[in-house]
Amino acid sequence: MVSEFNHVTCPKCKHDRNALTAKKCEICGHRLSKGFGKVPIAGVGLAVLLLAGAGLFGFKAMTGNPATNVASGSAQTQAIGDASAFISRGEKVLFTDAPSPDKQAAADAIAAGDLQSAIANLEAARQASRNDPETLIYLNNARLGQAAALNIAVVVPATSSPSAAREILRGVAQGQDEAIQAGVPFRVVIADDNNDPNQAVAIANALVQDESILAVIGHGTSRTSVAAAPIYQESQMVMIAPTSSSTELAQLPRTGGNFIFRTIASDQFTGTTLARHLLSTGKRRAAVFFNSASSYSKSLQQAFATTLSLEGGEVVQEIDLSQRSAQLPSDADAIVLLPDAETLPQAIEVAKANANQLPLFAGDAFYRIESPSAGRRIPEWACSADSMASAQKCESSVCPNRKQFVGRRCQLAIGDGLRRSANSQNGAIDRKRHP
Repeated sequence: MVSEFNHVTCPKCKHDRNALTAKKCEICGHRLSKGFGKVPIAGVGLAVLLLAGAGLFGFKAMTGNPATNVASGSAQTQAIGDASAFISRGEKVLFTDAPSPDKQAAADAIAAGDLQSAIANLEAARQASRNDPETLIYLNNARLGQAAALNIAVVVPATSSPSAAREILRGVAQGQDEAIQAGVPFRVVIADDNNDPNQAVAIANALVQDESILAVIGHGTSRTSVAAAPIYQESQMVMIAPTSSSTELAQLPRTGGNFIFRTIASDQFTGTTLARHLLSTGKRRAAVFFNSASSYSKSLQQAFATTLSLEGGEVVQEIDLSQRSAQLPSDADAIVLLPDAETLPQAIEVAKANANQLPLFAGDAFYRIESPSAGRRIPEWACSADSMASAQKCESSVCPNRKQFVGRRCQLAIGDGLRRSANSQNGAIDRKRHP
């Protein structure tokens, strides 16, 4: 009954943020068992979570890191052979939506072993596009050369969702840059899982067999994180998910200790907060648009609907964005958009069709760079403890030093996307603080 954060998970509603001393679930009121104890997170959980430099080297030597080639993290995945085409330290350009001749020339130079030419080309590419985190990461990697360094991998959906992927990478790029400036050599390997569980599994199998990689930040969505997590768990490689909020992630087996973490609240907490925010505005009858095939979207919908019905509201209509064209409801007083990355375009069309007739509420996946302009009006958002869905509207515990964080981002000129960037930076920045 204890979650990966040494909180108690409710067996009824799966809320995983109940205090260890709680007698009842803070969400549904279900009585919690007294027969639990703290899970001994291997190697002292906090030290593992923060990947404390040389301490992690010792931890891996003590526990071992078996390069087990797990064929699949999910029964529904199909094996992909060689994953090398999806992984790069700088020798391949993974983002192809905005071609850069200088960055491509740098990748070719790195592949040929010509680091000096690569550095010159990457500096030119950075001048042309200051907010490209892939360029900054490859530049810092090239400057490190062959020097000994801490190595982590970050897995994002670069092909399918380049905007969201860049947001995650911006946080990692900032963490890497700050670590290097503080004298801690820090190399980042980027992988593109294309939001495909099969590709995510192939990448995970490749990463756990690479003895130089200490840990993984990722994956970019709940769908791919849930598919890949069992591989990291079995191989005892730490995975820190910056944006995967599905309750399924908390339910995965943790045999041999816990190696799966995240820096964002679960959907149970977020869905509950969103439902209560909707009720606080005087609305009671919600039409919910979601994707039933998405672990993230489905768990958020279930948490929202449960809380809304328990606290005096009603879901009058549930519309599956993946199954049919969305039609606006006739008997609702609010629209709730809970898409995943794949159904975001359909959710944007709903927002357009609404034309400000009904108030819009949305899950965190809707907070994308392209969403506000496409949807005419930014949906209302319930600020939760671990989300930064709107930098203008909420201060969050995920970034207590928000002014310093934003200020440093301005110095690096690495752009917008504060929520995902802050969550991913949390997975990287403490390597500098705890070398």
